[in-house]
This record gives sequence, structure tokens and C-alpha cells, in this order.
Amino acid sequence: MTLAEDRERGLAEERQRPVLVGYGDDPYSWALEQAELLRDGRLDLIDAANLADEITTLVHYLADKLRSDLSRILQHLLEWDHQTEVRSRSWCLSITEHRRRVVEHLEGGPGLKSILPKLLAEAYRNGRRYALDETGLPQRAMPETCPYAWDEIMHRPIEWPETP
Repeated sequence: MTLAEDRERGLAEERQRPVLVGYGDDPYSWALEQAELLRDGRLDLIDAANLADEITTLVHYLADKLRSDLSRILQHLLEWDHQTEVRSRSWCLSITEHRRRVVEHLEGGPGLKSILPKLLAEAYRNGRRYALDETGLPQRAMPETCPYAWDEIMHRPIEWPETP
């Protein structure tokens, strides 16, 4: 083997060697590197404990996003039903937008449907609290448990009259 061939072989091996970014040093780069290692089948180099924690964090993040969008829908439905004299176009737009997001969450992560009853109960508690804070109504003005069926939450017509 010539010196040039030996040098080229050494450079090729160096390019194959992972960088192995530390999890605590740069989580973003670490995650990208872990994904590359997984795709390349280099499981011996995977940071399994931190990767498992990150996957769990991702699952909770996805559930939190769904819960948050459901909370906003429920808040505005409660406000719509309990403050008919101050209904607003922004409530209609917010309900429409958050319904769209809920559909996206469930289409992108159908497994979220398995925890939907739990998320819905939590979302109602949050939405009720937000609605009570916004309206200034007493706690007894709004039911403690969700009065809306899923179909009503997602499909009940809430329309703002168009001006001529």
C-alpha cells in the first residue's frame, strides 16, 4: 500500500467515525446525530437512555398541543354560550382554527385518540378556568364537567353573521 493510499484510507475512516455530540452540550445537534446513527443502523453508538427520554418528552409534547387546542375551543364555546350579548367574530375564528388544529393532531398521531377522554377532561378544566377568568362570571355559572359531546365540540355551527 502506498503512502497516498494509506492516507486516503485513514481519511475515509475518519469520515465514518461519528462526532458523538453530548446530549447536554447541544440537544439539537445531538438529536440529529442520534437520528443519523439510527438510520445507519449504528445502534452500538446510540445514547439509548437519553433517546428514550426524548421520545417520551415528544409524546407528552404532542398530547399537550392537542390539550391546548381543545382548551381554547372549549373556552370560546363556554364564552359563546354564557355571554351571548358580547359574542365576537374572534371567538368564531378561534374555534374554527383550533378545530382545524385538533383534526391535524389526530390525523398526524392517531394514537392520541386512545387518551382523548383524559385530554378532553383536562382541556375542559383549563378552558373553563380561562373562560371564567375572561368573563368574570362566578364559578357556578359554568358546569364543572364538560357539557359538550365530541361532535358538538368539533362540529357545532358557530358563525358570525356576515355584514352586507
